[in-house]
Amino acid sequence: MFDCSFTPVTWGEHLRWRRHYAEKSMCEVAEAVGISQSELSLIERDKVIPRLDTVVWLAIYYGVTLDELIGHACAAEGR
Repeated sequence: MFDCSFTPVTWGEHLRWRRHYAEKSMCEVAEAVGISQSELSLIERDKVIPRLDTVVWLAIYYGVTLDELIGHACAAEGR
């Protein structure tokens, strides 16, 4: 379950936290969602905004909703 006590500041930080929480390497995630490792790195460093299909595949990969993936689940729970 996502820990609402820590709120990453940026989209990229949130994705990086989720990847570390899942104990996955950048290479594993990138390959699974169909992007390059360098593109995932750019996304996690907030250098580019991911395409919508990439965001959907990331949510599927991590087994979460889009709201949870982008960090809105805690707000919806009132935390």
